Amino acid sequence: MMLSNLPAEIIMKCCNFLPYDDVHQLAWTNRRTMQIVRRNLPMSLLPTIDLSSLSIYPISHKINTYLASIEFRFDQSYDSVAVMICVRNRKERKEFEEVDLKNMRLFNKYCRYRRSLELKAETAETFEYYTVSRHSCSNSNKEIIPLIELHWFLARTKVNRLYLNRCDRRNLWNIVDAIDSIRPDIRHVSVECGKHLQFELDDISKIEKSNFFDSGRARHTRCSKSLDLFSSNCN
Repeated sequence: MMLSNLPAEIIMKCCNFLPYDDVHQLAWTNRRTMQIVRRNLPMSLLPTIDLSSLSIYPISHKINTYLASIEFRFDQSYDSVAVMICVRNRKERKEFEEVDLKNMRLFNKYCRYRRSLELKAETAETFEYYTVSRHSCSNSNKEIIPLIELHWFLARTKVNRLYLNRCDRRNLWNIVDAIDSIRPDIRHVSVECGKHLQFELDDISKIEKSNFFDSGRARHTRCSKSLDLFSSNCN
């Protein structure tokens, strides 16, 4: 690959515009590119996790922290787990990059553990118990449950169905902005906000600029119906 022969600075600039799967493939071109990617984009070297569904729920007493119900897709069966996820802005992602990388590596280990139990008559440990019993906590504030950062999580997963539930306006845009910050592999989206969501006037232009809504995956949801009703009232 010609890209691998370029200076390291140019390779990294190119990687910033590539999907993480392409960066992962580029890293294996030769030892030099592997060292460049490992030093600058270590998250892209994590294996991709195949998910049947990802459901996200806001937590009333938490800001930028959500409950995620995850359904794994294994070779012969499905399995599910609940984890805590968080949304960080670009500055925070840079600040907590080392912590988030450790937590993503931990979650990948947990996925392999759950896969090893496929079709076995054995009770699986929760992610929280697995973390406490087998690994030291990765969070800088020493919380028992490590938070999985949504941007990095979507960068290393393939999601068949994404469900956003009971989000108010702030939470919806918080999650959508995180999704728009990456090029995630998401096939279908369902946004079920109902009475919790009240759009404002500037949301119309934001939706027009959003890749999340522009992709058409979020059509025919209660979110889009709420927007249609809001638009008609404005007119």
